[in-house]
Amino acid sequence: MNTITIDGDTATLAVLTVLECELSTWTGTIGQCRWCDTELTGRQTAWCSGECQWEFEVNHIWRFARHSAK
Repeated sequence: MNTITIDGDTATLAVLTVLECELSTWTGTIGQCRWCDTELTGRQTAWCSGECQWEFEVNHIWRFARHSAK
C-alpha cells in the first residue's frame, strides 16, 4: 500500500484521499468512521457500515464508480 509521511506521521494515500474529500465529513479522528465521522464499534477499523464504505468506493475507486454509473 502506498504511504506518505507528513510532519513525521505516516498515512496511507487512502486516508489522505478521505480527508481531502468534500463529500466525507470525517475529521481525521482515529476510531471514527472515515465517511460519516460516527464512532466505530467492535472490530470496525475504518467504516461504520457497508453503506459508508460503498459511498467512498463509488466516489474514489474507478472500478466501483464505473459500475455504479451504469
